[in-house]
Order: sequence, then C-alpha cells, then structure tokens
Amino acid sequence: MHLRLIAALALPLAVAAPIHAQEFDDWLRDAQMGPHAPAEEDWDAVLDAARGEPPLQVFMTSSRVNQAISSFAELYPDLVVEGVHIPASEMFERVRRERAAGNYGIGLLHADDPERYLAQFGEALVSYVPPQFMEVIPESARDPLLTYRFLPTGVTYNPDTFPDAPPVTNIWDLTTEEFAGRVLIADPMQTGSMLTYLVTLAGLHDEMATAYEARFGNAIALREENAGLEWARRLLENEPVIVGGTRDVAEAITNSSELMVGFNNFSRMREVPTGRYNFRFVMGMEPADMVNLPVHLSVMAGSPSPNAAKLFVRHMLSDEGGAPWFEEGNPSSRTDWEPQTEWIRPILEHTRIDVDFDHLLAATDDFIDFWIVNR
Repeated sequence: MHLRLIAALALPLAVAAPIHAQEFDDWLRDAQMGPHAPAEEDWDAVLDAARGEPPLQVFMTSSRVNQAISSFAELYPDLVVEGVHIPASEMFERVRRERAAGNYGIGLLHADDPERYLAQFGEALVSYVPPQFMEVIPESARDPLLTYRFLPTGVTYNPDTFPDAPPVTNIWDLTTEEFAGRVLIADPMQTGSMLTYLVTLAGLHDEMATAYEARFGNAIALREENAGLEWARRLLENEPVIVGGTRDVAEAITNSSELMVGFNNFSRMREVPTGRYNFRFVMGMEPADMVNLPVHLSVMAGSPSPNAAKLFVRHMLSDEGGAPWFEEGNPSSRTDWEPQTEWIRPILEHTRIDVDFDHLLAATDDFIDFWIVNR
C-alpha cells in the first residue's frame, strides 16, 4: 500500500481547506492508510467496516461511472455507491467549495487533469493502492497520485479520405500553410486532457527542436523560450479550429472528405468499431505518436467512507471493474494487464511521451496565459 501526501501549493487560486493536522492523522490512522497502513489488508474486516459507513460518493469525469458502480453492486449488494458524472472544471469547483465549507462527504475523485487536480486539493489527495496491485503498478504510477489508467492522445485523420497513408508525419506539419485552418482541437480551457497534452508538448525542447530540423532541414529560430512553446505559438498562428470537446473533433474528422486532422484520445476510439466515428491515429509521427496522459483515482482525506473507498479502488483496478475503460481504449496502469479486445492492441505499439508532473505544476498557469494571449 502506498500513500503520498502532496504538500500544499502556494498558488494564487483558492485551494481546498485542509483538515487540521491532528484530525488528518487521526483520519489516516482510523482509515489505516499512509503510515498506519497494514502490510496486507484484511478484506473481510474492511467490508465489515464499510457496511457501517455512509454511501460512498464517487465523482468521475467519465460517463462510464455507472457501469463500474453496477458491477461493484453485484459483488457488494449491501454497500451503496453514489456516482456523479461531472466535467473536471465543475468537479474541482464543487469539491473545493464543499471542503472549504467543512463538508468532507466526497470520497473518491477520478479525473484526467493532474495539474489542476494537484493544485486544487494539495494534501487532501490520498494515493491508495491495494496490496495485491503494488507489484504490478510502477512507482511512477503510484506517486504522486495513483494513475488508474492512461489516456493516449495524438493526431487523428479520416482513413477513407487518406487510405494509403496519413496526411501528416511530423508535429510541425500542423504549423505549415497547407494545414492553416485545418487542424481541430478541443478547447484546452475546457478540456483537461487537451490542456495536459499541450502543456506537455510545450515543455519539450530537445524533442521538438529535433523534429523541427527533421521537417525543415535547418535548426529552429526561436521567439519563445523553447521549441515546444514555439510550436504552440505557430500552431495558434495557423488558426486551428477550436471546438467544444473531443466528440466534436471525432465528429468533424468522420464527416470530412478534405484535408482535416484533429487532436484526440483513445477514449473516443471505442465508438469507431460501432460505426459512429471513423478516424485513425497517426503512427510514425515525429517526435512521438502519443502523449500518455494519466487518469487518476484518488481517495479524499476526511471521507467518512474510507473502507468502501478501498473496496471500490480495488474493484476499479480489477479486470472486471475496469473493463468499461480497459477494454474500451484506455490502457490500465497495471503492467500485467493484457487487452482482451483485439483492436486495442495497436495502442501498445505507439511511441509515447510520458507526462512530467513537476513540469505541469510549474508551467500550466503560464501556458494558460500564453494560450489566451496568442489565441
């Protein structure tokens, strides 16, 4: 079992009100987390304790929250889990207000916006990993937060329009005249995964500079502080089409018979086999095919239902509980996970850039200002 308490951040935005230190330690001891965690869980005792707790409140950015709750209810019919599907920005604001008012009823958060996630809640986040998963979830996916699954994100195109090869092979192609007004992007001010994607790329100097030279044959001349941020500026200067969300991107690519590409994530891929969407991810992209965005599942310190939270986290990490995501395009953080759906296997072949949490925390506010000024 593993716990990481994130130090409170000195940020200009209001953060969630913390529990007093003694109350927090008492909660950790009673919940048997952090320094009070046993080497092995007595799951029968955990279940008995959970039966005496109030309903577990789970807030998720994913619309599939009720699928996980339904399979959990089959295992534990006498436990009540209340799921709320809510966009990240609304989730964070609601949780912040609840905790600032001294209400700690929300027990679990599931979100894909780590920079805001960390900044908003600081030490209120508890990274809980059931003992049986410790050896198959790498430390990088346990610290500072539990990465429950990944959300690979990259550039998509319509394979019917371009049946022989994708129309783009280098991230810098999107800054050329050919792609002016032909790049779709979900508004990063509204879509947490896209903000994380862009902030990550904007922080890559060496990789983006090398990709630039491979595309244009000469070293990059910078106006911004690094090649990644320079790419973001040139992308905005090329007038991308900014839409409401990734569904809008998928819809537009599906219905495009001309040159059009768009940033998207594998969460939308589950609707390609059904025929709702028709798009494909670019493979062989420079500097990498994907940014491997993390999606977190964190216990909220002070929750009145810590034992139910433990059981729900264990269920979500299992093949059965995680199936709505693991088998629908979002790889598990478990190293022993094997996809059962054949079309998912190419995910594992994509080259991926991992997210740097330190960079996200340091750079996100500045990137938001940069985006607003240059858009």
